Formats: sequence, C-alpha cells, structure tokens
Amino acid sequence: MLTMQIQAGAPLITSPGSTGTTTAQSTPRRLLYLALVVVAVPVYVADQLTKAWATANLQPDQPRSLIGSVLRLNLIRNSGAAFSIGTGPRGS
Repeated sequence: MLTMQIQAGAPLITSPGSTGTTTAQSTPRRLLYLALVVVAVPVYVADQLTKAWATANLQPDQPRSLIGSVLRLNLIRNSGAAFSIGTGPRGS
C-alpha cells in the first residue's frame, strides 16, 4: 500500500526516513538560538558591569580622561525615558 501511495505522489503514511527532515530543519534554528544566547548574555553582563563601574567611579560634572582628550567619560543621568522624553511633570 505504501508503494502505491508513493507512486501516486502523495504518501499518506510517513516512512521512517521522512522524520529526518524535521530535525534537519530544527537544527539551524537551535543553532541560531544558541548563537543569540552566546552573544546576548556576555553583552548584557558587560553592560551591567560598566554601568556599576561608572556609578561607583564617576561623579556628575567631573569628566574623567582616559586617553588624554581622545577618550573622556562623563556621568550623565536621565530621569525620563529614551532621549529624555517625559522628563517634565507627570499627570496623574
């Protein structure tokens, strides 16, 4: 019966070899997720560590020169949302 279905071009019963295509398609997706995690986690950790360092070692309005005048760090706080949107009085 399986031979007749295959010859007709539309098998109704999956053959044992056809399940390999599903795992072959999911493998690149898993690798993509793994690559995303491998990149995102260290970037997030580095971001949090640099924020903690800046808060502990920099003072507002007192820039710290690292490489002469080429690289200078200045602590600036943003009380609003992105790009200082919403820093004014808030309504209730």
